[in-house]
Amino acid sequence: MSGGGAPDLLLGIVEARKVHVEDAKKTTSAQDLRDKIAVYEGKHGPAVSIVEKIRQSAPKIAVAAEFKRASPSKGDIAVDADAAGTSLNTS
Repeated sequence: MSGGGAPDLLLGIVEARKVHVEDAKKTTSAQDLRDKIAVYEGKHGPAVSIVEKIRQSAPKIAVAAEFKRASPSKGDIAVDADAAGTSLNTS
């Protein structure tokens, strides 16, 4: 892993997932997947659209956020940062 770590780790996860998907395609047909979806939806109902749910509740959405000047693992991030000013500028 290089200095940052996270991008390399994420790329590794993506590549492993691609291999997993290709292997799954060899053993499960598209029709098998459609059949499994039909059984699942028959039992649990159709999948919920998270995008639609967010749009429906947009006026009621509240955001909880944390403004960190330092991190136990990374040390100082922005010790002199103005939390209120930064929050207003990014909202």
